[in-house]
Amino acid sequence: MYSASTNPAAANATAILRKLRSDKLLSPFKYRDIYGQKWSGLTTGQTIIATLGLLQTYGWIQEDVIKSVTGRPSIIYHVHPWVCSDASTQTTPPTILKRHTHKTHRTTFVGFVGVSG
Repeated sequence: MYSASTNPAAANATAILRKLRSDKLLSPFKYRDIYGQKWSGLTTGQTIIATLGLLQTYGWIQEDVIKSVTGRPSIIYHVHPWVCSDASTQTTPPTILKRHTHKTHRTTFVGFVGVSG
C-alpha cells in the first residue's frame, strides 16, 4: 500500500487498518473514536487528521459530512468493505462512488464502486 518505514502517517494508517480488521474500530467511525483511544502514534489531532487524509487518498475510507440543524456539521468516515475482507490484500486501491448534490453543491458519499449492499 505505502512504505510504513519511511512515513509515520503510513505506519499510523496501517495501525488504523489493523484496528478496523480486529473490530477495535467500527465503520462508520468519527475522529473522536480514534482520538479518545490514545493509540500509539495516534495521540495528537494533527497526526490523526493526516492519517485519515492518507487513508482517504488511497480509497480505504470516505469522509461524509452530516449537516446539523443546530451546531456545526459532524464528519463520519465510512470504511471500504475490502478493509475487513480477504480482498484487502489486493494492491489496487478501492474506487469511491460519489454523487453531486445540487442543492448544497457538495459531493456526498454514496458508496464504493463494485460493492453492493
